[in-house]
Amino acid sequence: FSAISLAAQITAVESNLWTQITPQDFLTHQPPKSVSHTIQQSTHFFNYLTRMIETSILGPTQPETRAMVIHKWLKVARNLKTLRNYQSLKAVLASLSTPPIARLTQTWACVSKNDMALYMDMKELVGESDNYKIYRHLMSVLASTPCVPYIGLFLHDMTFLMALCTKDKKEPRSDARVLQLLQEIEQMLQAPPYPQNMQSLLQKPSLGFRSKKQAIKETFAPEVYGFFKDASDDEIDVFVSHWVLSRPWLTERQIDWLSLEREP
Repeated sequence: FSAISLAAQITAVESNLWTQITPQDFLTHQPPKSVSHTIQQSTHFFNYLTRMIETSILGPTQPETRAMVIHKWLKVARNLKTLRNYQSLKAVLASLSTPPIARLTQTWACVSKNDMALYMDMKELVGESDNYKIYRHLMSVLASTPCVPYIGLFLHDMTFLMALCTKDKKEPRSDARVLQLLQEIEQMLQAPPYPQNMQSLLQKPSLGFRSKKQAIKETFAPEVYGFFKDASDDEIDVFVSHWVLSRPWLTERQIDWLSLEREP
């Protein structure tokens, strides 16, 4: 599938998970003693994306082919950034930064300079330096646009504030700092929804419109394209979404072993 289709359907899933969360969920989510089901769902999808991308990169036996897979995921990440889906963007970048992937020196040597520049720019955008300074500034001006924020930062901030409340012997629900954070989360949740045709946000008019059927025709064998020839765009979206959610993935131990197997 095209990077545009993948980014759009990942964002559709991620947006659905995000809008099910309430500000109070962040207040009560204190694992392992108290777990918010909605936050846990989003966290599970984040971890699934990370592990699935690691698996896809380590599948090919040749460094050049693995670099092509990295190139594809960087294109997906660029489109996630355009869609302001920072939760999934962070997951893609996290998968590329894990030790089993980061250590693949032969593979990274095949990644183009342009791809590396794109990778580093996006890492800086959602990076942790100066307490996520760049990302926090960006989010301060995005409240009125469709967006999926990185919920890990909300969890980080809430954990920090809860610790301060415990230290100061204050009730979190009446603490001004906690209430301000909850208000920020509520403001993000009140942002406008994504349009149904999310790909319209990603197509460049100067390049023309590349239909979903054309993307399938260019990706799959003729017999697969024949199956979708008469399918509606909505039916194709369901197929892409199912594809995203049913990718194989390996355990952490298997990922570590395969990384060493690919590049000893």
